[in-house]
Amino acid sequence: MTVFIPKDVIIEDVVPISHGSSVEVEFSINDYIFFEKANSMYYDKGYFVTGWVKEEGMKSIQELEEEKRQAFQERMKIIKEEKRAQAGGTAPSALRTTRDLPSIPKGEGGSASTFCPSCGKDLDWKFCPYCGKPLPH
Repeated sequence: MTVFIPKDVIIEDVVPISHGSSVEVEFSINDYIFFEKANSMYYDKGYFVTGWVKEEGMKSIQELEEEKRQAFQERMKIIKEEKRAQAGGTAPSALRTTRDLPSIPKGEGGSASTFCPSCGKDLDWKFCPYCGKPLPH
């Protein structure tokens, strides 16, 4: 198929589309009026033009695909770490624990617990006011 492009149209940017053999063409602001005339000529011949506008801050398809690829690689890395930890006898949760909870005293000689074992808040009450569970005093 032959495409007619008048010589007054200036092509500013051409980006290959990932599907098919077409290209995306971006016109300068001054070419839009002439483009409408050319579009009318195409319409009379049975052709049509489609397109879209990319707003500021929107990501391109390539950027979104790259983010998906990186997220997949990160997830696979975590899965491999968990498998290595299971094979080594280490609990997988121990690899990613970043919150330090106070230790619970053992035996009858130890002092009473002053934190909620459910939510980790430091308290000296019978019930946790944050989660409502009874405290082990």
